[in-house]
Amino acid sequence: MATLAVLLKQVPDTNAKIVLSDGRVDEAGIKKWSISLEDEYDLEAALSLGGLITVITCGPDRSKKMLTDAAAVGASDLLHISVDDLSTLDSIRLSNILAAAVKKTGASVVFCGKQAADTNAGSTGPNVATLLG
Repeated sequence: MATLAVLLKQVPDTNAKIVLSDGRVDEAGIKKWSISLEDEYDLEAALSLGGLITVITCGPDRSKKMLTDAAAVGASDLLHISVDDLSTLDSIRLSNILAAAVKKTGASVVFCGKQAADTNAGSTGPNVATLLG
């Protein structure tokens, strides 16, 4: 049976009111958070393949809801890496954390959205893939 890992990122809901403070999004003012759309597609793709599916996210406590949502649709295992303020991590540090988590799961296939709905950077997938070899 295949072991799959799905990386999920929580982003402000597309209908959420966004307020900037000092050039950054004021997360305290955001009332609704969602799974980044690309990551949601990847979760669906992993579920369609079957096997053991570990969903991994890195973020504050509020991101736990995203994991329970993934479990509700069929994810086998949930891994939350608690980081209260993601702005303290650059993309390389975050990718290192996620790659280490994927290694811990023993996953043979990793699903990661093309880009997150909030930053559109598109760096996580290629960085994690590079780190995993």
